Amino acid sequence: MDDFFAILRIVERKCDDFGVPRIDIDDGIALYSLLYVLATEKNNVVVIDAGAGVGYSTLWLLKALEDACAEGVLYAIERDKTRFLELEKTLGMLKASCVKVYSINDDAIEFVERKFDFETLNFIFIDIDKNKYFDMFIAAKNKLAKGGLMAFHNAYMVKNIVEKILNEAHKINWFATIIPTDEGILLLRKR
Repeated sequence: MDDFFAILRIVERKCDDFGVPRIDIDDGIALYSLLYVLATEKNNVVVIDAGAGVGYSTLWLLKALEDACAEGVLYAIERDKTRFLELEKTLGMLKASCVKVYSINDDAIEFVERKFDFETLNFIFIDIDKNKYFDMFIAAKNKLAKGGLMAFHNAYMVKNIVEKILNEAHKINWFATIIPTDEGILLLRKR
């Protein structure tokens, strides 16, 4: 992935051309750092990018996994068909050698509910419709492995939903914080 920044710039332009919102670079660096550390501690990781858009956040996650040379799987899930087709083109630009990458055209919540068993996920980045954040938390909390991370983008935009998730996370004794990027990332870690 020597050409990571060149591909990142191409996908930034693609986001602008298609009017697809994307994470900021500080969010990307935060996600990269979190996943890199997690991936170096695990033999095999299962990672989800829920609401992948055209693949900007997916690139950051894939870079972390490849740099850690983590074996495992990355699922990039996008519900919108037009964005999904562009996501597939983005993933076609990359050569992953350590991780298998799958693009999924589906509703992220439904896919998580259907596809994964108890405590099989290691990292989930969530950037779906904000009003569905709590539903995703409920759908994924038992699918997340102990020590796994769940990260919600745009935490500052939806304070009432973030508060609801935080209350539930504290009830089940999870670690929780908001990473102070420009847009905020709600980070949860399962004990």
